[in-house]
Formats: sequence, C-alpha cells, structure tokens
Amino acid sequence: MRPIQKVLVIDDDDDLLRLCQVSLSAYTQWSVHVARSAGEAIDLARRASPDVILLDVMMPDNDELAILRHLKQSRETAEISVVLMTAAADAEGLGALGPSGAAGLIAKPFDPCTLSDEIERIVAEGGAS
Repeated sequence: MRPIQKVLVIDDDDDLLRLCQVSLSAYTQWSVHVARSAGEAIDLARRASPDVILLDVMMPDNDELAILRHLKQSRETAEISVVLMTAAADAEGLGALGPSGAAGLIAKPFDPCTLSDEIERIVAEGGAS
C-alpha cells in the first residue's frame, strides 16, 4: 500500500467539509481537497489525483452512488480508493458495498480525532478499489 498523501472529501455539507479539513490537517500531513458537487468532485479527482476519496453517500447529485460509479469507470480515477461516509443507521442497507467498488465505510457522526486512522485502516484492508 502506498502511503496516503492526498485526500479528496466530497460532501454537500459545508460544516462537514470543514470538520474533515481541520481534522485531517491536524492529525496528518495530507493535502486535503474538497468538493461540494458531482461535477466538481469528478474534475478535482482527475486534476488532483488523490490517494483516497471520502464520498458522502447522501448527496443530491449522487443517486445510486453515481459519483462512485463514474469514478470507477474512468481510467483516470478507477484505481483511487473510495471510502463512503453515511449517517444511515441501517447496516443491512449498506451491505452491498463490495460490488460498489468502495474500499469501505465510515459512519457519521465520526470521531474527528480518529478519522485519519479509520481511513488508513480501511484503505490498508481494502487495498486500491
């Protein structure tokens, strides 16, 4: 596994984006990029070439994980590990992660002090998705 140096956080909630930026900047040396929409996310994923992407499941323009599908179908972004974030309490409904191409899942709310550790664990266990 290649060490994480760049992360892209995709969420439509500005407060959560700030929390992720502050948390990851405080506990790592990672370069943190943020995107608020599908178009911005896909463009930034291509330009920034992040090592890992944190993707909110419940975004207005992410029906049926459209952003994840697009990232996994693009030659430029297919090898980037994607970690889904969700506040959904129904773990059974999230059991279909394997076929989705996601490396894993982080439940919201998460502990900002351990967010980077959780990302590293998921990427190490899942490898490049």
